[in-house]
Amino acid sequence: GLLAANKPAAKPMPQKRERVDPLVRQAELKGINLLRMPDGMQRRTSNTTKFNKKKGAITWKIELCFHHPTTMSGGGKDETSPSVKKPLPKLLKVESEVSESSTLSEELGKHLDVHPGNSTTRSTLRTF
Repeated sequence: GLLAANKPAAKPMPQKRERVDPLVRQAELKGINLLRMPDGMQRRTSNTTKFNKKKGAITWKIELCFHHPTTMSGGGKDETSPSVKKPLPKLLKVESEVSESSTLSEELGKHLDVHPGNSTTRSTLRTF
């Protein structure tokens, strides 16, 4: 007891500062609730969303997934019922490096509006 009272209080070990990902930090500052997959998962490694320090802006990777609308067959039975095993078709369009200032309407317009070079996509999307 007597020797322990004379020892100076042990200094707490300085904690290593955890490096904060710039994308996470900027998203937080911009009021964005950013949810990410854990490190090492394929969806996390293929995600190209990033913070561009020079521009001070986030560029997003977005996936536009068009699902076939549910329809009723002539017999009145819902085609999406559990007894039907055939999956409904879908079309996935991936856009990389989408500016944070772009709107969803602008991005959809690239595929839905009449533009030179997107007639194949528009034709495919007619069934949707």
